[in-house]
Amino acid sequence: MHRALRTTAVRAVVVAVLASLAACGGGGAGPESTTIAGAPPTSSSTTVGTVAVSGPTVDAAVAEQPYAYLPEVGDAGGAEVAFTIENKPAWATFDPASGLLSGTPSTADVGSRATVRIVATAGGKRATVEFQLQVVASAQGAATFALDAPVTRTDGSALQNLAGFRVYYGKSATRLDRFVDVKTATATSAVVSQLTPGTWYFAATAYDAHGFESEPTDLAIKTIS
Repeated sequence: MHRALRTTAVRAVVVAVLASLAACGGGGAGPESTTIAGAPPTSSSTTVGTVAVSGPTVDAAVAEQPYAYLPEVGDAGGAEVAFTIENKPAWATFDPASGLLSGTPSTADVGSRATVRIVATAGGKRATVEFQLQVVASAQGAATFALDAPVTRTDGSALQNLAGFRVYYGKSATRLDRFVDVKTATATSAVVSQLTPGTWYFAATAYDAHGFESEPTDLAIKTIS
């Protein structure tokens, strides 16, 4: 269904866009599941006292490519947060100040798995995020969005300068830190490729020739096995 969207720009340029997740190939053998907006996020999270930390329950690193995982920390009540880690992969390094786990696995690490636990401590309280981290040879998962070009603005006036769409995505419902830019108003679909195993979150926007961009659609969710 179409959803009226307010622009994130200062001027009142308003567009509408429909984004739906269609069936597509995944990365590797095994079942896939696709859920359109409304499903609860798949994540590991705990809240203890003033500390809240969360992140995906499954993640993957690609051999010979840089990997980074940063846990999401909620309100710590102004207290300084420190991090510790359990079951850190040998190929990765860990920053106790930020909770960043990063590194580049080698081809020899392909197939390895670890149950990583990152503990956040603040004001004497502790919260833990736990996830399964595996190393894969390549990222072959993909998700296809159907794009339905808007023809009017939410004030009812004709939209005559639609320029394209952006599909934002990431491993967290609140951190869509990557995007695919579809630079044509006549596009009917967009493909997000090179997805690693795990749950991915998506939202789409439309933008006009002046660069004014709509607010994102509701989340769509896809799990790559």
